[in-house]
Amino acid sequence: MSEPVAVVGAGVAGLLAARRLQHAGQGVVVLEAGDRAGGRLATARIGAAVFDTGAQFVTVRSEPFRLLMTGWLHDGLAYEWCRGFDQPPVQPDGHPRYAATGGMANLAAAMAAGLDVRYRSRVTAITPGGRIHLDDGSYRDAPAVLLTPPAPLSRALLPDAPLPDPLFEPTLAVLAQLDHPSGVPEPGGVQLDAGPFSFIADNQRKGISPVPAVTLHASSARSIELWDEPDDRVLATLLEQARPWLNHQAPARAELRRWRYARPTALHPERVLLADYATYGTPIAFAGDAFGEPRVEGAARSGWAAADALLRVL
Repeated sequence: MSEPVAVVGAGVAGLLAARRLQHAGQGVVVLEAGDRAGGRLATARIGAAVFDTGAQFVTVRSEPFRLLMTGWLHDGLAYEWCRGFDQPPVQPDGHPRYAATGGMANLAAAMAAGLDVRYRSRVTAITPGGRIHLDDGSYRDAPAVLLTPPAPLSRALLPDAPLPDPLFEPTLAVLAQLDHPSGVPEPGGVQLDAGPFSFIADNQRKGISPVPAVTLHASSARSIELWDEPDDRVLATLLEQARPWLNHQAPARAELRRWRYARPTALHPERVLLADYATYGTPIAFAGDAFGEPRVEGAARSGWAAADALLRVL
């Protein structure tokens, strides 16, 4: 039996591409550097508090993704959170924002179910012929490779690949467990165009935490400004600026999460990029939220497009 197609990265693009490849009868293995699936579909717990730390909600703009969301809704994996955030300058716009039951990580777990996902498998190089080198010194050969990490990380594996400019905005996320109600209004989310924060969520009002638990996403500019500071200094600075959203009381506990590649600032115009076969001697594709369109939906559609492209050439 031939070796399975290798999908590097167990984010949304990688997982949905792997599922489509597997559904088509193609063997596939997903290599994930971390110890969990989902990428920015991440959920953390501090005591009884539950936080979505990365993506806060999912929107739907296309029919293919609508079908996927319909299935999630039917299975109880997702629910409609709200239709906008009633906080100037953003007003409700009638478009659903969907949250995941119990946290966004549960969507990732559902997408990973039934797949051969190898965690703590960091790819360090890809050499011609589809040989994938891992950080433990081992390697595996694959008839095709799909790279779905953020473009800067994929470019490090294949420096000559014609990827888009590897520019991403970082986000610093503060998780604040409270022993008192937050100052975040209904529906539990505030989207801001100015100031030190870009999005603030009360995960209890959102419906995933049994106790008050606030996620504060620093703005891109503030995140860049503070990125090289130590965690304790970043936390102190951002918590001081967040006092109105915490009802001017100190949190019971607070932690910091760093998203180095939170969102792309330069997009490849197509949903998938195929590397030159003559250069690498095997089909190699690139996908993710920097291809075609951003957001969770963009990553999903890019993953599907990459799987279809690889199936056509295999």
